[in-house]
Amino acid sequence: MDDYSWLLSVNITYNQWDNREKPDLSTYEAKTKQLIMDRLLVGRVERLIPTIEMNEDYLKTVEREYKTEDDRIREMKKALQHHIRLNAESNPLYETLAQRLEEILKEHDKIAQLRDLTMLVKEVVTLQKRRKEMGVSEEEFAVMGAIRKYTDMDDEGLRAFVKEMMKKVKEKVFPGWQRKVKAVNEVEETIFDECFARFWKELGPKDTSRMSEEIVRIVARFSG
Repeated sequence: MDDYSWLLSVNITYNQWDNREKPDLSTYEAKTKQLIMDRLLVGRVERLIPTIEMNEDYLKTVEREYKTEDDRIREMKKALQHHIRLNAESNPLYETLAQRLEEILKEHDKIAQLRDLTMLVKEVVTLQKRRKEMGVSEEEFAVMGAIRKYTDMDDEGLRAFVKEMMKKVKEKVFPGWQRKVKAVNEVEETIFDECFARFWKELGPKDTSRMSEEIVRIVARFSG
């Protein structure tokens, strides 16, 4: 093949390659973006949601799955932070647990930190178990927690009081009630009336008012 023929062959081959149907780069760009978003979402979910459910078998699972103290501390820290964060805004009991967790995480002694995290996990699990055994909703249990801060009323009496009060409150609430002045007033009045009728003599007006206000906030949060 002479030089001219060879150059002609190369030119034809190049033109065929250059004129080929080119892929739509926007398709690859979209797929790349989706892959990145999927990975970011997975990473975010892994940070926000513990890989192990915090139930009665939680500590046994942690002991089996995580062999070092550092790994166990990291797992319990993540699980407790997630669980407490979900409940602290609506349940006053978890506000105290959140403060204790914060103090535990300041400890420098790993053995002490692991021990205290384990104790806190047991308390959280016991709290969940207790609610189920009492047959109350998350909202009712939160209200019971608010009242518990002011009185040592027995469980059965407290449960009966909260059940009856919340039955009356539920008759007043509806989607968006927090934005209606009349509805807010009716909910507040119902809660204050029930609390003052039951606790005024024991707690006095000041603490009864504070307790009632806490309950109103809990109901508003759960309704939101």
